[in-house]
Amino acid sequence: HINRPHCPDIFVGFRESLCSLAIRMETGSNFFKKLEQIPNIFIHFILKGYTSANRDNHNFNYKIALNKIQLIIEISESEEFYEYKIKLSIIKYIENCIRRDDFDLSDIDVDLVLEFIKKCVMNQEYNIEPYDNIRNYLGEKVFYYYDTIKGKAIEVLLLFTAKNKKNHLLNEELLSKILSILDKLVEQENSQAELIRALLASNILKLFYINEEWTKSKIVEIFPKENRILWRIAWESYITTHKNHLNKTIYEVLKDNYLMAVQKIRSPKLSFSALEGLSFHLLLAYIYGVDDLSQNSKLDNFYKQVKPVIKERAMWYCSIKILEGIKNDQEIYDKDSLYDRILELWKFRIKNTNKSKPGEIIKEFSWYSKFFCGMEIISESYLDIFLKVLEKIDGYIGVYTNDILQRLKSYIPISKLKVLELLILICKSKHQDWLYSHT
Repeated sequence: HINRPHCPDIFVGFRESLCSLAIRMETGSNFFKKLEQIPNIFIHFILKGYTSANRDNHNFNYKIALNKIQLIIEISESEEFYEYKIKLSIIKYIENCIRRDDFDLSDIDVDLVLEFIKKCVMNQEYNIEPYDNIRNYLGEKVFYYYDTIKGKAIEVLLLFTAKNKKNHLLNEELLSKILSILDKLVEQENSQAELIRALLASNILKLFYINEEWTKSKIVEIFPKENRILWRIAWESYITTHKNHLNKTIYEVLKDNYLMAVQKIRSPKLSFSALEGLSFHLLLAYIYGVDDLSQNSKLDNFYKQVKPVIKERAMWYCSIKILEGIKNDQEIYDKDSLYDRILELWKFRIKNTNKSKPGEIIKEFSWYSKFFCGMEIISESYLDIFLKVLEKIDGYIGVYTNDILQRLKSYIPISKLKVLELLILICKSKHQDWLYSHT
């Protein structure tokens, strides 16, 4: 039963319990001398146990297990049923080792491990058939790629290379071998082209770190605009993986791809997460001075086309996440200029929003209340914007009533009349029928 693909549930507990063997295998050198006699299913669960122990037990001697795994690599070329699981388990264990803070790269037989990773990277077998009928849901499909042999191998190859570079161990010979593997990978135009684009695009930051010149030369191949499916899966992978972080260099290199993404906003095939990530990046690019709000700019065209729900997410990100990032970043010395750019964004939205459709903008504009309460600076210009925002959405302030009332106290010495105007707008609003119990 243990070797059957669909064994009964009664065996699951037994199979999983084999993982615990691994923690007691450190002295089992004789056991590992007879690897060829051990059923593959046992090797798979021993490897799985090593990975669990390495991840959860800091006292686990990962070096002894790593030596044994390097022995297993030598017999992992068999054609039996569990070869796939064995290879995947080896890759995952190597990944766990590399991610350890105390990992010593000298513990690896570089030639042996690199050759094994290369074979896995070039592996032509992976089970993606169940997802062939949901091409529109690329986000789901992309994350499925990461747990294939090829997907994990690409990730481990880049992780291994980046760690070598960080520790000043990435010599020209080793770099040349790794770039040669990546060259062959990018050139592949078989059924795995989607997986390759997904993995390389999601690891674009690592690629730039490893070798910026090589990465720039391969951008057109990683994001092939002439192939809609491959471009879309590369873009989805990149923008969803890095949605909360914008690298200025990569933004400049990918500027044509950002333009293409803005042009495709109305495409039903772009996921919500990809549109959300695009909005975050465009806002970051504007606030940090890389882009502007001029007519027909990327951000201007974005707002002209995108649905209200994405606009609302964009203002949530700007009013909470970006604001927190600016406040907490000790390396930003001119924070006032960034706050001013956020104010200009609000003015831009007020100017370009139709007051006759308050239902479409109420959630987006209600985030100004949170922004107003979160600002450390007291300035009359913030009151002016607040008045215009509340005029647009009939005095709606969401759930921030107490915070706003406390904040307005700080503005009384600056402008009593404007504070009163704000209070009148809030009290007259049909949305605040419960307000008086709070005042």
